[in-house]
Amino acid sequence: MNNLSKSVLFILVSIFQISCSDEEPANRPDPVEEKVNVKIAVDIKDDYIATGEEIVFTVKKDSGEDITSKSKIYINDKEISSSKFIFSKADNYKVRAEYKENKSINELDLTVIDKKNFFKQNEVLEYFTGTWDPSHHLRSIILDTNYKILNGLISVEFHVNSPKGDFDIMQNEFSNKLNELFDAPCLLYSRSMSFDPLKKRGNRLFKKGVSHDKSLIGIKLKSKLDSEILLDVEFKLYKEEDFNNLKLVVFLLEDGLKADQKVLLMDNSATAVIKDYEYNNVLRHSFTDVLGDKIDPKQIKNNIYKKKFKANIPSNVTNKSNLGFVVMVCNAKTNSVLNARYVKANQSSEYAYYY
Repeated sequence: MNNLSKSVLFILVSIFQISCSDEEPANRPDPVEEKVNVKIAVDIKDDYIATGEEIVFTVKKDSGEDITSKSKIYINDKEISSSKFIFSKADNYKVRAEYKENKSINELDLTVIDKKNFFKQNEVLEYFTGTWDPSHHLRSIILDTNYKILNGLISVEFHVNSPKGDFDIMQNEFSNKLNELFDAPCLLYSRSMSFDPLKKRGNRLFKKGVSHDKSLIGIKLKSKLDSEILLDVEFKLYKEEDFNNLKLVVFLLEDGLKADQKVLLMDNSATAVIKDYEYNNVLRHSFTDVLGDKIDPKQIKNNIYKKKFKANIPSNVTNKSNLGFVVMVCNAKTNSVLNARYVKANQSSEYAYYY
């Protein structure tokens, strides 16, 4: 074999070896898929979703890594094109996710309700205080500032005697009874948590604002005040299963009350007194138990509850033109406020729909 033939043979063998090295071996195993735990979540303020409301889904690994953009999301087993979605039909839905053949370890059960059934949500801030409390003025400034910023917040002041026995002229049996469950001074937020705006954590909780913006309970009020008090309360519910778990709270409040208020000096070294300090939203009377009267579900007709209140004007009222009413519908088990409404004397309020 001459040199030319050897060279050609060497080239052919080399080409064959290279071409063989690019082929997949017959016994090479398939690539292993990434096995991870995947969880889908949705960020919603309320337990229910309204038709026409945009919601956003997120998908994460156990490690916390956000893999939403790399995942597929299915609603009732149909893939959606984006992590953002708007439900147009009221119904129950199941939502799951997939990431590289890994199905989410959880499945979301979402209830979508027609938006016409939602009402505006009002939260209630109840403040236990007294003329003896030197921090009252500072707390009031903080609360008043936030009160003007936040919508849907109803404020109630309960005046009580101090733990040491210091007398408050605005205290009464109703505020004292409720205060037995708490230590004044303190604040209750929709009867679901207590906090203090003078403390960093408490003020931060307050600044989060109204925790819910819509409710499935709407309240309608009509008040009349002459020689006696007449108040018509009506509320409408969406869910029949909640009928057995409701309480009603009805308070009479008065604005423009004046008394001498103890305050702290700027350097906190001593106390002083502000003469004729003005108080608003002060509890004067309760038409129900302070924790609420249990509602008989048999009195709810066609998802509507109605009740009339009639009473003489309490003797502790200073000026009846400064009176107003607060009505709260509460969870009978937890006492948390489901919705609330305020109306001034001789005024009315219709249902306030969210949409």
